[in-house]
Amino acid sequence: MKSSARTFLILTLLAATPVTSQSLPRRQDDPIPPQVETMYESGLEFLADSQGENGAWQDGTGSEPGVVGLCVMAFLAHGEDPNHGRFSQNIKRGLDYILSRQQGSNGYIGSSMYNHGFATLALAESYGMVRDERLAKGLQDAVDLILNAQKRNPRGAWRYSPESPDADTTVTGCQL
Repeated sequence: MKSSARTFLILTLLAATPVTSQSLPRRQDDPIPPQVETMYESGLEFLADSQGENGAWQDGTGSEPGVVGLCVMAFLAHGEDPNHGRFSQNIKRGLDYILSRQQGSNGYIGSSMYNHGFATLALAESYGMVRDERLAKGLQDAVDLILNAQKRNPRGAWRYSPESPDADTTVTGCQL
């Protein structure tokens, strides 16, 4: 048998052979271990108990909008939302705080692009769960600032302030 005929025969047999893949465990079928859920809920309870009435956490850095945004994200990641759930009021207070720290003139949130990025993420995730025009406006203004800062930056990236001409990979990651 010629080599081209042999190759054709082998390829035909391979194509006709049923292929089965390895059975992989599916994450959605795995329950969350109770001890993990207990730890997560304990952490959320700590955050809820230590949040101030103004929506921030009063331990020094907890008043930074980016930190508030990350705390809000912890609640959202558990399946809570601003309108429903045990921690809905904590989420609302956090979002109100973030919006209160946003500059009306340009949409900048906080005093650094780190703060701005994490606070914007919390607004985006929250707006994805509930339609709230306050969140929509704040989110649009925050995203506009991110895009405008990138356009002004000669490197097409971000640094610590929206006007900065240089770039930093971690700050850039926060904006992305």
